[in-house]
Amino acid sequence: MAGAIRLADALFWNAAQTQFLREEIADDADWAELVDRLDNRLRACDEPKLRSVP
Repeated sequence: MAGAIRLADALFWNAAQTQFLREEIADDADWAELVDRLDNRLRACDEPKLRSVP
């Protein structure tokens, strides 16, 4: 995921997921640490790795 894109603004979330991420990050809720881990892992990936389906 590109560094300039905020996690909640990534195109692969649906509206409910986007709202959840924004709220959790803003509230520094219990889930915020896990959200930060997810953000770091997504940014660590150079490119999404897709399996080819036969």
